[in-house]
Amino acid sequence: MPDKIFLDTNILLYLLSDNLTKKQTSKKLLELKPNISIQVLNEFANVCFKKFSIDGKDIKKLIQEIGIQTNVLIYTKETIIQSIELKNKYKFQFYDCLILSTALENNCTTIYSEDMQHNQVIKKQLIIKNPFN
Repeated sequence: MPDKIFLDTNILLYLLSDNLTKKQTSKKLLELKPNISIQVLNEFANVCFKKFSIDGKDIKKLIQEIGIQTNVLIYTKETIIQSIELKNKYKFQFYDCLILSTALENNCTTIYSEDMQHNQVIKKQLIIKNPFN
């Protein structure tokens, strides 16, 4: 059975990068029709406004394109509760735990992130991979 993958926000942000290697890697991951969460879209939009100073109209287009190329997952209060438990156990930032929890609840097996510990396994189900290693 193929991996059910999830992308962290930083992977999507490399689509806007001048680093052509990371940009190409991110594009290849998008071709796999990965999962992301509403939180990932929110973080992406926020960084587009703050760091890249992209106009809201253009951010809307980017969000729509990403929404077509991914499976966008929602989360619930139970996801948040599990995130708190993950934070206590694994010591990640809360918002990273919310991403991990959303991936776990949706039976993802691999999450691609540059910000978390490469090859760490969460709850014997989800492995963190840095695609730029």
